[in-house]
Formats: sequence, structure tokens, C-alpha cells
Amino acid sequence: MMQDYEVPKPILIASSWTDQVCTDTNVEAKLTALTAAQGALATLETEAEPLYAAVTTKVAEKKTAVDAVIAKEVAMKTAVAGDDTA
Repeated sequence: MMQDYEVPKPILIASSWTDQVCTDTNVEAKLTALTAAQGALATLETEAEPLYAAVTTKVAEKKTAVDAVIAKEVAMKTAVAGDDTA
């Protein structure tokens, strides 16, 4: 709730303009860094898609293997119980 009362960070406002182009070096540097970060994020998101797919596939394979082990254990318990009664 305290976050509702926090004062937001100030917005960078360019104070130097030439022919409607920002020439404020501080703002330009921040904009360049932001643009580079956005490009890097887009690249990482693109590269992560196959990894997400691989993880999803492996999780499904693991679940299938665990289910098979559980089924085998149940079958073995049933077989042992059958041998005990015979």
C-alpha cells in the first residue's frame, strides 16, 4: 500500500533541441541505452522460444515416465499380493 504513495521517478525532458531533434546528450544517451536494451530483450525472447518448447516436451516425457513407473509398481504389488494369497 505504501507503493501507492511513492513519488514516481522524474521523466527525462530534453532541454536542447535543434530543428526539432533532441540534442540533449543525457537524454540521447538514455534513449540509446533503452533502444539497445529493447533490442537485446527481443533477441532473448526469440532465442528463448525453442527452449520453452524443449522444456515443455521434456516435462511431458518425464510425466509419462513417472506414470509408467507408478503403473509398474502397482502391477508388481498386485502380482506380489496374488502370490501371497496362493
